[in-house]
Amino acid sequence: MVAKLINGTAIAQEVLDEVAEKLKETRAKFPGFSVTLAVVQVGNRSDSTVYISKKLEKAKQVGVQSELSKLGTDCDEFELESVIERLNNDPHIDGIIVQLPLDTVNKIDVEKILDKIRPEKDVDGLTRMNVGKLARGELDSAIIPCTPFGCLRLVQKATGDDNFVQGKRVVVLGRSKIVGAPAAALFTWNNGTTTLCHSRTQNIAQVCREADILIVAIGQKQMIRGDWIKPGAVVIDCGINVEELSNGKRRLFGDVNFNEAKEVAGYITPVPGGVGPMTVAMLIRNTVEQAISTKLKLGQTTDKWALQPLELHIKSPVPPDISISRMQTPKPIDRLAFEIGIRQEELEAYGHTKAKVSLKVLERFEGCAEGKYVVVAGINPTPLGEGKSTTTIGLAQCLSAHLGKNTFACVRQPSQGPTFGVKGGAAGGGYSQVIPMEEFNLHLTGDIHAISQAHNLIAAALDARIFHESTQSDTALFNRLAPKNKEGKRPLCDAQRRRLARLGFPVVDDGELLNTEQRRYFSRLNLDVEGNAIFWNRVVDLNDRFLRRIEIGHGPQEKGHVRSSEFAISVSSELMAILALCTSFSDLRDRIRQIVVGNDRDGNSVTVDDLCVAGAVAILMKDTVKPNLMQTLEGTPVFVHAGPFANIAHGNSSILADRVALKLVGSNGFVITEAGFGADIGMEKFFNIKCRSSGLLPNAVVIVATVRALKMHGGGPAVVAGSPLPFEYLNPNVDLVRAGCSSNLRKQVENAQHFGVPVVVCLNRFGSDSEEELAVVVDGCKEQFGVDAVVSEHWAMGGKGAIKLAKSLINACEKPSNFKFLYSLDDPIEQKMRIIAQKIYGAKDIEMSPEARKKAEQFCRQGFLQFPVCMAKTHLSLSHDPTKKGAPKDFILPIREIRLSVGAGFFICIAGEIVLMPGLATRPCFFDMDIDPIPLKGFFATFLPLPVNSGTGVFESVDSVFDENQQDDVVDDRVYDGEEKIDAEAEARMEIITSLFPICGGGKPFSAVRRRLLPKYFEQPEELFDEFGFRLPDLDGTVDPTAEQMPLESSSQRMHWLALIQNTHSQVEEALTWANVDIKQIQNVPRFEQMLLQEGGIPHSLRPFLWPLLCGALEKRSKSPFVYAKIVSKSEKEGAPSVNVQIEKDLLRTLPSHYSFSKAHSPGIAPLRRVLRALAFLFPELGYCQGMGLVVGDLLLVCCEENAFWIMSCLIEDLLPSSYYSPSLLGVRVDERLLRHLVQVHMPELTELMHDLNADISMVIANWLITLLASAFPPRILFRIWDWIFAFGSAVLFRIILSMLKLNEEKLLERWRNAKSSSSSDPGSELFAAISRLSSEISGVEDLLEMAHSFEFSVTDHLIKELRRKYQAVITSGTQMDVIIDHEDGSFNEGTVKQKVTRRKLHRTTSVVRRIFQQQQHVKDDNENEDAPRRKNIRQTELLLDLRNAIIQICAHFSECNEKEHCERQICTQADYSLGFDSTKERQIFFTTRNEVGERKARAIADFEQEDEHDLGFHRDNIIQIVSTEDEHCWIGELNGRRGWFPAKFVQVVGEHCRNYCIKGDEVLSPCIAELVREAVSNGLAGTKCGGSIGEKVGHLAENTSRLTLSTTFRLDQDGRVLSPEELLIWAIHSINCSHEPANAPLDGKFRSLVICCELKLLMQFGFNFNVDSEIVCAEELKTTAAASSTNDKKQNIGDNGIVKENGDKKGLLRNGIPLKEGVRDLLIKHHLFSWDI
Repeated sequence: MVAKLINGTAIAQEVLDEVAEKLKETRAKFPGFSVTLAVVQVGNRSDSTVYISKKLEKAKQVGVQSELSKLGTDCDEFELESVIERLNNDPHIDGIIVQLPLDTVNKIDVEKILDKIRPEKDVDGLTRMNVGKLARGELDSAIIPCTPFGCLRLVQKATGDDNFVQGKRVVVLGRSKIVGAPAAALFTWNNGTTTLCHSRTQNIAQVCREADILIVAIGQKQMIRGDWIKPGAVVIDCGINVEELSNGKRRLFGDVNFNEAKEVAGYITPVPGGVGPMTVAMLIRNTVEQAISTKLKLGQTTDKWALQPLELHIKSPVPPDISISRMQTPKPIDRLAFEIGIRQEELEAYGHTKAKVSLKVLERFEGCAEGKYVVVAGINPTPLGEGKSTTTIGLAQCLSAHLGKNTFACVRQPSQGPTFGVKGGAAGGGYSQVIPMEEFNLHLTGDIHAISQAHNLIAAALDARIFHESTQSDTALFNRLAPKNKEGKRPLCDAQRRRLARLGFPVVDDGELLNTEQRRYFSRLNLDVEGNAIFWNRVVDLNDRFLRRIEIGHGPQEKGHVRSSEFAISVSSELMAILALCTSFSDLRDRIRQIVVGNDRDGNSVTVDDLCVAGAVAILMKDTVKPNLMQTLEGTPVFVHAGPFANIAHGNSSILADRVALKLVGSNGFVITEAGFGADIGMEKFFNIKCRSSGLLPNAVVIVATVRALKMHGGGPAVVAGSPLPFEYLNPNVDLVRAGCSSNLRKQVENAQHFGVPVVVCLNRFGSDSEEELAVVVDGCKEQFGVDAVVSEHWAMGGKGAIKLAKSLINACEKPSNFKFLYSLDDPIEQKMRIIAQKIYGAKDIEMSPEARKKAEQFCRQGFLQFPVCMAKTHLSLSHDPTKKGAPKDFILPIREIRLSVGAGFFICIAGEIVLMPGLATRPCFFDMDIDPIPLKGFFATFLPLPVNSGTGVFESVDSVFDENQQDDVVDDRVYDGEEKIDAEAEARMEIITSLFPICGGGKPFSAVRRRLLPKYFEQPEELFDEFGFRLPDLDGTVDPTAEQMPLESSSQRMHWLALIQNTHSQVEEALTWANVDIKQIQNVPRFEQMLLQEGGIPHSLRPFLWPLLCGALEKRSKSPFVYAKIVSKSEKEGAPSVNVQIEKDLLRTLPSHYSFSKAHSPGIAPLRRVLRALAFLFPELGYCQGMGLVVGDLLLVCCEENAFWIMSCLIEDLLPSSYYSPSLLGVRVDERLLRHLVQVHMPELTELMHDLNADISMVIANWLITLLASAFPPRILFRIWDWIFAFGSAVLFRIILSMLKLNEEKLLERWRNAKSSSSSDPGSELFAAISRLSSEISGVEDLLEMAHSFEFSVTDHLIKELRRKYQAVITSGTQMDVIIDHEDGSFNEGTVKQKVTRRKLHRTTSVVRRIFQQQQHVKDDNENEDAPRRKNIRQTELLLDLRNAIIQICAHFSECNEKEHCERQICTQADYSLGFDSTKERQIFFTTRNEVGERKARAIADFEQEDEHDLGFHRDNIIQIVSTEDEHCWIGELNGRRGWFPAKFVQVVGEHCRNYCIKGDEVLSPCIAELVREAVSNGLAGTKCGGSIGEKVGHLAENTSRLTLSTTFRLDQDGRVLSPEELLIWAIHSINCSHEPANAPLDGKFRSLVICCELKLLMQFGFNFNVDSEIVCAEELKTTAAASSTNDKKQNIGDNGIVKENGDKKGLLRNGIPLKEGVRDLLIKHHLFSWDI
């Protein structure tokens, strides 16, 4: 048999004819539709040039345009990518192919280049996207490669069966990416059984013989022989092999031996004339199909947006608009654009929530069907407004989000004048508004600013031209306007040539060709300044009444050219009206040129083009023509574009925004736009002006009304903005509603019907509207006007509340629209005004003023007849009189003035007074505006929950933590039984915007709990639990368990905190993670404390990250030599059994009402167990107490398990005295006494009450303290308190408890009074119970925190530390508790003395602390070595006690002195710590002298080795002279005559803590006691074992200054030797001489405060003061002893002059009845005076 030849050329032509016919049909339906194919050629290969020419020829044959981009052989990859990117972004280009192979000398990645082509333009089908879709069988959305597609078509056409491939055996030879591989996929998905053969296929001939269809693309000449082919098979030969003939010609061969194959095959393609023509034909077909599918996609009736609406969380009552706006998180604007079919290259984002849309959208959708066009107008409103903007947005939300219709809202951009004035913003209201509200109401994308600049540029050019014409001769003016160039010519710009044409002069390029007369007319505009013929003034986008009339030109350089002018608000500019009415950028530019700025002296118009500034103005406004894309609360699209005034202009949004929106929504979509003011103004101008310019035909009108406005038009009292509504508007009144409905509403409906457009009435519902009133309106509209009236609640319910209204609108749009204009443009101006007045306003006629009539005649002469009329009148009435409500008739409408806006294209006919510059009211809106001082950056929180089984990173570095011998102890994943791994490290690596909780969760069950604590399946209804997982109390039916609570945090609160963190870390360039956050920087910001107190505290979503930072847990974890995983593993194996047993007993008692802790298998039990065991293991001497479990349990609700452990470690070691959780609970007992002391000071009556009733609340307070108030407050309040505790320390605990008592003090006192008068059997128990319940009666945390904040300066950290020392000493005075060092580095803790708390050692390293602890365990006898540190400490304290006793005796004497006899005021024995100087000069002299005498010294606290000549080497305890501290880390010092640098942390400055003490502390004593002190001090000090030498020093001191300093601290140990009291005083006197004599201090001979200064200098550094009540001995005992001493032994012990006699108690007043050794021990315990390594 002989095979049938498949004529590829003929079949290809059939395909091209089909394509041409389809293209013709498309163009008939969509005029202007075009298709363009772009071909990119690199190099000059002749064969490529031939192929390309054939493709372009065939494209032209069917009507497809083509564009060839040819690049040279030196083309590189970047250049080629740039060309492809340009073609990708060109909306005219429908298909792109890159001709292969590339002919270039540079290496180019072809695959990369092909993938640069946008998939929808890849008409060759070679990008990964299209090839992938083909491989997956997605044939409907894939572009199929041309050659395989041609092969398939050849088989179908040759056999005459489109399903011929189905079930056939198909063999494809060759696996190239262009033919073989895609052909195999294509035939497979056409149901062929396909085999792909290649060069490695075995028995290939046998495989070929089985083929029913054989596709050959193997690239070898005539490789396929006849015996390889199955008889009757279809053979498609894709090969092209060129052979050079001897005659110089070339011949083409295929991969199949044609002569042999045709004898066997049933069908076969020749080469050439087979596959080649089909490849070109399918390329053209792909291009046309892609053009139709992309350009006409949204014009098809079946297409619908892939819009994902945002969910509204409706609240009642409706919150303020700004609150609603901030509660909703907008979609990223690029995502919204993608959902509605806007391409990336058509979007210009301005941040994340707003963007401009390119007008290229119109080009892309040219010829596409458009949607329904709806305008929203209203009846004449009250001054409060009736909600047209809200209705526009609500309708759009409903149609899009609830009814599934493609819908755009198009609204005007608000001016900043009303925004900052009285009206406020214009974003809609309630749950129907544009978001973000702040972006909408402020600058948006800068369109109004651009218009202001452009307008004022015209004004500047105008005044400059007037000035230069008036100050220059004709010749000079022409020479400057048309200067000569180097060739002697005067080149003219385009605007100057257009002026020549308007003047009727020859249009020349060279001004030199103009004669003298022509030059004069050309140069001079001759503006009629004197005749007030200047129409163009300046604008600003603010309300400013004082700019309504101004004078300009008063500057000295203006040479007296003064004229009157004015400012208007920017939105009244003609440029704004032009922007709203232009149909393209070229139209905008042409309109700008036509703007008339004034008349010349001959009455001719002078335009912007005459000023030659039109081009510059167009440049300023080039971006304003692009509509601004935003979104509604429900995530539906909104165009915000242009904002012309509705009185002086037409008051509608832009034509361009409407046109783009109509294209985007498609034929079944809706565009809702708003007309300003009432329908008599805004709607009339929309039809007669805007629709004339745009050519768009409206489908329906929505008239907005309210019961309130209808009552006003029905005869109700006046409504005044800012005043309360009268009674009639707040109570039902059907008669007023009916009257308003039959007057104003009826007239506005008639006005809409004049234009032949269907009408729907929207009745916006208010809370005060009655059902009867609403029914009157609905029924009246139906019966009287024949239109639907629908009650809408979109303000309160969003789109859901407008469903009925939207459905009624859809029905109205289905009705035919017989739209017609109200008048003809050929009518005279007067006739146009009359028609509007009579038909729309109901007037009898109009009356033109002489000035208006003169203007009308002038405009007719100038040829401006065919313009529509823009009426300017009040919006509060149908008439020109705002007091005439309802529907007035037979009035005369006065036309005061007529203006002309040639650029905008309308007359402005003014009826009444029109103010173009509003003024500010007494109290404008800006009174209530403010912004956080921390600038917000526009990021939006993202909910990124951690996967339950995510890796944490904790175990990644385990091996590096432990010693080599401990590696086998590393914990593995099995410890956690498959639960979530410990994830502190993972959390530290998170970016700060991450949230572990649903942000603004609204109080939903379990919304505030970590996901790790939630079970997979709930055994009980979730509604029974609160947001933290605690079971709600039993309900009695009065509370709805499903009701939403206010969220734990707001989005604005979270944004403020994130902004604070980001702004304090602006130096961090990469993404900011929590590991990079420096909490000190945040705490140093003054705003930090205010945000904690007044702005809701730390957002709950940030607590898991900020708590560990604030309390130091993150730092502790990072610096720890062991990891939590190790401790958990060790505690499992080596923990104390008794402790573990107790923990197990308490696990279910810890949080029994919490779902995750209520049962043994609950998800919270295992982590709670691990943390408690780990703590007990790490701190073996503490063990475990139940209060610890409650704190850990609450921490686990918020923090990950590891962070909860480290926070608890910080509480134990840093924030609280470590004895808090000891078996003795010493720290809790101390704090309980301390709190009782504070209550006595701040609430003495309450203390007396508890004392009288014998109410001991120790147990209550101890429970509060040991649980950190977790036992007292629910989590919402507790976590706010913990925010403070972690930020400010444990003093917050006392402030909170004091605040609880203070807030309820009056109630408790009242209970006490009732108890005294009642017969209650046990009032003390009742009071105890009442105090126990105080925390449960705290409903809100704000009052509690505010009260706690008031204790900030009375309950200070310093006071807490001092009182803790006192009460711990009192409690431990009868014990043998050792004083130890708390930290491993040997330093002292800043708080109270702590019990012995040690961490269990996990390292085999030597510890100094360990050695000290071991020393403490040895019992020392009385014969201890004198030089031992402990003994030395005691000896120093004995000396200090002796000196101090003498000082207190003198102070006691001062207190007993007769006030009138010895001093003028009460003697004060307290030091004055405020810095005080008589003058600035005195301060400078004193401190300069201090520095000069070299008082600053430091003691080395560690050895520092000298490594080079610049280092200052020293050993521990060396005294170093400080030379410079300019660098805070590296200081310069001097030792033994050698200078050098050393680390500042290696030394301790002597007297550093005294730096801020007052140098005038002695001034607090009266001068009258000077003699007494001078005479008494020598003998008084004798009681301190002072010798005679000291008396000489004291006597000599009387000649020196009394101005004593507190700047020097005296060492009690000089050169390793213990100082005696005499030596201490000598050092004091020497210091006074050194510091005061050089300062020339006055010599007054008074020594009135040496004793006090010594007291402070020697003792205050260790916490002593003059308040004897704070001493270790009980205050009552001291007072009793002092009184006895004063009355009984005064003469015996204290002489007449206050001297302590020899027979007095040498041990001093303090030591009455207490042995010295006991007192010394108490002082050591209390004051921690000396370190053991002294």
